[in-house]
Amino acid sequence: MSQIVNSSITSGVFPDKLKEAIIFPVLKKSSLDHEVMKNYRPVSNIAFMSKVLELAVSTRLSSYLGDHDLREQFQSAYKPSHSTETALLRVKQDILQQIDQKRGVLLVLLDLSAAFDTIDHSILLSRLQTEYGIKETALQWFTSYLTGRSSRVSFHDVHPTCWRYHQTP
Repeated sequence: MSQIVNSSITSGVFPDKLKEAIIFPVLKKSSLDHEVMKNYRPVSNIAFMSKVLELAVSTRLSSYLGDHDLREQFQSAYKPSHSTETALLRVKQDILQQIDQKRGVLLVLLDLSAAFDTIDHSILLSRLQTEYGIKETALQWFTSYLTGRSSRVSFHDVHPTCWRYHQTP
């Protein structure tokens, strides 16, 4: 496994075989009508080795961002000793401080849970390069990771290739 990870990172290539996801429709609740498609949620499975490689790169990227002080100040995700709880405590503290100073408070909440799916990959790659100094082989790796991905739907253990969907940035 380490040989695959190291080879991928040093070559700047995320293997095509690891880019395919198999999507399984899963009934949201057993009491729902199985004939109605909106009662299903998609569960996407990817190869175990893909997750191992993603974790290795994520760990390296996180170290790089920390070492070069490139993390967003108020970021909670993917940051040691930070979580949704610490983010909520920070928001609560800021609100209480404003109330203590007799100031008004307006809180706008957005659900960004699927935000990554809407990001323009070319903009992301450009920002990795210009704002975070990711270049050469590392930038090639992220480009390779984001391009040529595919998925297929499996329903009742049937894997039709005609339902194949390819995503490119």
